[in-house]
Amino acid sequence: GSVGNINHAVIEYGGQFRGVVDVAQMENFGGSISIRDSVFRFPFSNYHFFQSFTSASSTVFSSEFSGGGQAIVAKGGSIDIQSSNVHDSTERGLSVSGGTVVNLVGTDFTANTGVAVYIQPPIMFTHSGNHISGSSPNGFVIHGTINSDMNLTDEGIPYVFSSHLIDFGKTLTLGPGVVMKIFPNSLIQVAGTLITQGASDHPVFITSLNNDFVGGDSNGDGGTTI
Repeated sequence: GSVGNINHAVIEYGGQFRGVVDVAQMENFGGSISIRDSVFRFPFSNYHFFQSFTSASSTVFSSEFSGGGQAIVAKGGSIDIQSSNVHDSTERGLSVSGGTVVNLVGTDFTANTGVAVYIQPPIMFTHSGNHISGSSPNGFVIHGTINSDMNLTDEGIPYVFSSHLIDFGKTLTLGPGVVMKIFPNSLIQVAGTLITQGASDHPVFITSLNNDFVGGDSNGDGGTTI
């Protein structure tokens, strides 16, 4: 039940690597943390910010996360990220799993050489007004079995899938305008239900990651692929 309010702070040279365990520059294990107008940079561990447990709640507003391996990791609870900038991470800009409730608004992910946004179901994911560039790939990467109902909505950023199973009794719904891109040599297995809710002026696309004509150059290879 601890509370933290971080305003106009620079957090740097924090964290620690303990054998096989990374200690982030800041961690939330069940408390409530608000981060506003702050900068995280130069971590000594792999993470800037790490959150776990269903009781954890974090808000990030107008803040910057620079470098490191994984900038923000949430494995449970809720996290609200708005008007922020995540850049130059080498693995993942944002990684969410473990039933996390995520609200992502107006945030830029730039030059993250690994994955910008990594999503492992089950999670609840709402988002709008975000931007992804200079990552591999440029999109919301969804990994793992769809083991709870999931609704994907369009904001102009494609969802990138590797091989997936939509589990028995579970539904994946693709809303109007959603672009689902699939890694080469991957497949989507449907044991549950797949629904596309496209419209004549906002069709749903299910296509290859190599397709630059729909959803932009998601694999970041310029004109090398279609």
